[in-house]
Amino acid sequence: MAMKLSPGKWHRLCSLSDAEGRLKMMAIDQRGSLEKVIAKVVGKEPAQVTGEDLAAAKESVTKILAPYATAVLTDPIYGYPRSVQHLPPGVALLLAHEESGYEGAGVQGKERKTRLIEGWSVDKAQHAGADAIKLPIYCRHDGSDDVRRHQQELMQCLGQDTAFSPQTSNPKLSASGVRR
Repeated sequence: MAMKLSPGKWHRLCSLSDAEGRLKMMAIDQRGSLEKVIAKVVGKEPAQVTGEDLAAAKESVTKILAPYATAVLTDPIYGYPRSVQHLPPGVALLLAHEESGYEGAGVQGKERKTRLIEGWSVDKAQHAGADAIKLPIYCRHDGSDDVRRHQQELMQCLGQDTAFSPQTSNPKLSASGVRR
């Protein structure tokens, strides 16, 4: 079955690429992992890294690298407020739609459920000027029905006309449940 795209969705997806159709996206939507990196660099504990520290780092990276990208992916909590003004004309905006990390689920908690940012919505992202949103979808062929249903419902709640970049992941787990 062929997938049909509305003109609006097609336009938003095309805005993510250059004239030759290449995607050169810069991602600065990390929160938890960026917190750990900043802590290591400045000699703090991760819990001591503030939202202001995250926002300043995201602003600096965006200022320097956005001119070389076709699109910038950032988060609406720390990145967007301080970085959106540094997006050059013609550089598209993607906004993350998920909380940092994931919810352990399924048998023995070895599966992952994506969690949405509380209070955030596709409408809010579009009003903020997002050309698309990013949503990580953790997929496992041997996953439980509950987790598969949860992930499918998340994608359906985005709406038919939403341009989004599903970030699929199939983490390999050992018998002990540790990611390899």
